[in-house]
Amino acid sequence: MKQSLRVTLVGLTCCVCVLRAQSNFGGTDDFSSVVVGNWTADVVEGTGSPGLTVSGDALQLTGGPLAIGESGRVYRDWALNAGAVNADWTVYADFNLNFTPGSLTHTVEWALFAFNPADTHNEYAYVSMTWNFTQLMSGFPLLESKGAIAGSESAIGSARTASASTATLGISYDASNQWLITGYDLNGSLTGGLNFEPFGVFDISAWGLTSGDTFGARIFAESRAGSSALSGGFGSGASVDDFTALSTAAITAAAVPEPANFAGWLAAWAG
Repeated sequence: MKQSLRVTLVGLTCCVCVLRAQSNFGGTDDFSSVVVGNWTADVVEGTGSPGLTVSGDALQLTGGPLAIGESGRVYRDWALNAGAVNADWTVYADFNLNFTPGSLTHTVEWALFAFNPADTHNEYAYVSMTWNFTQLMSGFPLLESKGAIAGSESAIGSARTASASTATLGISYDASNQWLITGYDLNGSLTGGLNFEPFGVFDISAWGLTSGDTFGARIFAESRAGSSALSGGFGSGASVDDFTALSTAAITAAAVPEPANFAGWLAAWAG
């Protein structure tokens, strides 16, 4: 009798393991203080000593001088949890580029990434917001979205000019089709709720993800000098606030591609 009961309990335990859902994204950071465990340590690349600092209830980007052609990058990854492959999710944050570029060719870019942690540099998608002196003269930052398969980038929808120096940038995952959907809300999450305008859909079935794989989320910034040196650096007005990770897909596309016809759909979207 004891042996029979033991076998039954082992069988039930196995069933529980099979039915347990994969963990998923969840949580927020309003950057009002440093929360240990929310993020990985910052990774800094290039020159100009770019940095991310929690200050003034936001994550502030700072940077130092850059010689002609130099650039510096800094990023941090969400560490509290990972995105599921078998369930929908969304990550988004409020980005701000309300500052004056440090030279005629100084460019600053914010980006929100979703990526495959097993192949970070080759399998990713991002939505970005770029600001330089040319855009300052025309009025507003440039919004773009791209994705990569085997390290080769392609556009997700068409680049467009924002109508403000702030925007909520987001990425949703459609688990049933393995699509990453990027989008933006120019009113921001604090004005009238979130109403994302989609860039488009990026089919990641070629990544070959399985049920045991996960997604990562990253906040990324870059400062580029261009053809004019940046002598004094910059230190205020470029910030991120209210990062949010959800276990639902908050961004939907007006039209979605059949995976086999994705290239043709993308060309039609961009045109």
